[in-house]
Amino acid sequence: MAARSSSEKPSYDFAGVFLAAVFLAAAVVVLAVVFFAVAIGVPFAAGRRLWFQARNHRGAVASSKLLDHGEMDKGPSGPAPGRGETRMSKDQDWVVRPERPADREAVHALNAAAFETAMEADLVDALRRDEQAWIEGLSYVAETPDGELAAYALITRCLVDEQPALVLAPVATLPKYQRQGAGSAVIEAVVDAARARGQERLITVLGHPEYYPRFGFTRASEFGVRPGFEVPDEAMMAMVFENEGPVPSGTIRYPAAFGV
Repeated sequence: MAARSSSEKPSYDFAGVFLAAVFLAAAVVVLAVVFFAVAIGVPFAAGRRLWFQARNHRGAVASSKLLDHGEMDKGPSGPAPGRGETRMSKDQDWVVRPERPADREAVHALNAAAFETAMEADLVDALRRDEQAWIEGLSYVAETPDGELAAYALITRCLVDEQPALVLAPVATLPKYQRQGAGSAVIEAVVDAARARGQERLITVLGHPEYYPRFGFTRASEFGVRPGFEVPDEAMMAMVFENEGPVPSGTIRYPAAFGV
């Protein structure tokens, strides 16, 4: 066998090396995408879920766009109604009152009908089982004169800097009763009931910045209050009750049922 000349150079499989480099680069990209989805995407989805819970009408929601609210064309028309009082609106007479045990099935159905999924209906059921979050007397309904539930609003306990505070969510109105004042009536009633408790000083809500200020809410950041996820500053709102005691500030810690 003839010896290889010292002038000959070894040959390389350039095609194979190139393909290996491509596969390695693709693997790095896939790993980077997975890491980004876990580190960034999950908290964003959780924040968007709470955004859905803060709305009271059926409709598609873009995560980067503030959309119309089911009750935005109707504002408060008088003093906040108390327990069981009848609230007058332009198009309907609403009876606002705390929910009763017999209402639970109808409340679940109302929330399921008002949103695109049953997520909010299931949220209310989960909060009702949470003894630390649930507050008796702060789950309110608005009903028609013939007794049909038209709207619902719930206030539960959260923590701000480990101090007790309140969160308004969800708020829901049956599609056929939207823009008729039912949502406004039930929000006023439940907020008034929370104020009358004379305990927690701060109540928060995540929702449309052109809707909730009519009930007394302003930007939560003005009180040094913020959620643990990214939302538009104007959409995270709070209100301070004129009770005794300090007003908590810091990061909101929602009940576990919210998933955030």
